[in-house]
Amino acid sequence: MIVFVEGLPCVGKTTWLNSISNTPSISVVPEFLLSYEPTKYTSFDSYCYHNDIAKCKLAKELSVENKVVFVDRSYISTISFDYGRYMLLSSYENYLKYILCWKWLYSSLDSNKIQLPDVIVLLTFNEESRLKRLHKVFLDPLDPRTPSMSNPFYACPDKVITFYDIFKESFKSVDFVKLDSSTINQYFAALVS
Repeated sequence: MIVFVEGLPCVGKTTWLNSISNTPSISVVPEFLLSYEPTKYTSFDSYCYHNDIAKCKLAKELSVENKVVFVDRSYISTISFDYGRYMLLSSYENYLKYILCWKWLYSSLDSNKIQLPDVIVLLTFNEESRLKRLHKVFLDPLDPRTPSMSNPFYACPDKVITFYDIFKESFKSVDFVKLDSSTINQYFAALVS
């Protein structure tokens, strides 16, 4: 079983996945599998799609040996970012990028470069908790993860979350679960039992 763990920055996806990573019969595919080399990729978007393909390939390989494979963000996050960027900036160029994302998705699924997961877990936390985490993470102004208001994950999180609903409606065969900090561990226990 392959589970994509999705959600906005600082809701605790990676923290939670790290906390379960030593559980027998599961594997965790990290958010960044490939190292980013600017000379190797034409853009950061290109890197993200190559990274997504590598993560799907690894998840598929690991699913043979493990009961559950969790993927820390997937191509769904990459496309939701482009959707948010289009909704935020509303330019023709960003609209084309968004349309090309869907084209990439369907052609990659058709060619088996990527696969649909069995389950998508959208991890959510209440806004107060998320803001506290953001503040804690971004105290260092030199931290490369410092949010930019041109980044749709920070500038229009509601639009990004809307994309997950679009994806859910487009791929009804995939189980889609919204969980928060009070329900994630119960769900995990049921999944691996």
